[in-house]
Amino acid sequence: MRLIVLVLPLALILAACATLSEDQCRGGNWAGIGALDGEAGRAPDWIARHAEACADFGIQPDREAWAAGRAEGLVLYCQPARAYRIGRSGARISSVCPAAARAKMQTPWEHGRQYYRLEQDIDQIDREIDEAFRKATVTEDAALRDALLRDISFLRFRQGTLEHRQARYSSWP
Repeated sequence: MRLIVLVLPLALILAACATLSEDQCRGGNWAGIGALDGEAGRAPDWIARHAEACADFGIQPDREAWAAGRAEGLVLYCQPARAYRIGRSGARISSVCPAAARAKMQTPWEHGRQYYRLEQDIDQIDREIDEAFRKATVTEDAALRDALLRDISFLRFRQGTLEHRQARYSSWP
């Protein structure tokens, strides 16, 4: 039983690492798989993960079709609008794009990243408001309750200010 407790989580972790299902491996749409990988900004060595996943089913990827599809997908990934969405999600831009494209992606990524950072600050204030409100509702100390309510008022003002700033970063032209 002890061995099962140790081995089962490892097996689940390894299964989660598989990049493709048996159906995807057998379907053989390597250009389509490559296009999706390119659009996701995956590095050229990502094909090794697919090869490992498909080896369990006795299938080898078509590396040329995958690479051609990936190149098409990279055209979609290496765009300023995508860079904005990446920054807004809090992620970093993959280094797979040509230098000229990466240079064009930097400003929109920073714009999206600013939106993300402000979102994080707003969420933190939400948590602080919730905590202060929780404390205010359970305390019997009137002075403490009044102080907490003042804090909540200030936090809501601060939150509104951040939301106003965030609106400037809510989209990329």
